[in-house]
Amino acid sequence: MFSGGAAFNRATAARFIDHVRNIVNDDKFIVHDKKTRIVPPGARHVVLGLLLTPEGIRLLPEFKRRIDVHIRGVDRFGLARHVAHRRFRSIFCFINHIDGCLAFAQGVEPEYAQYCMEQWNSALARSGFPV
Repeated sequence: MFSGGAAFNRATAARFIDHVRNIVNDDKFIVHDKKTRIVPPGARHVVLGLLLTPEGIRLLPEFKRRIDVHIRGVDRFGLARHVAHRRFRSIFCFINHIDGCLAFAQGVEPEYAQYCMEQWNSALARSGFPV
C-alpha cells in the first residue's frame, strides 16, 4: 500500500503504479491488476480483508455480519439444520470454519471476538454439541 499527499492525484497515482509495475516486471514478477486500486481520500481502505481506519485496523462489517448470521442460525434452527441450509460439507467443516473466523477476529477485535465466542459456545451447547 502506498499513500500520497495533497498533490498526489489520480493521474500521478496511475503513473506511479506503472513505474512500480515496470520495476516488478524487470524482476520477473507480475502485478496483480485485480488487487491494484487507486482509493480516493474519504473512501473505505480495505487491505487483506481488513478495514483501515484512522483509529486502527477493524474487521469488515460484512465479515462480522456473516459470523453473526451463522451464530444466530445455529441458535435459532439448530446446528444440523443450519449446516444443511447453508450447504456446508459437514457439521465439523462448519464448526472449523466458524472457529477459524473467530480466531481471525480475535487477532483484530478481541472484545468483539470474545462476545461472539460466548454466543457461539452457547448456541453449540443448546444444539447438543459438546463445547
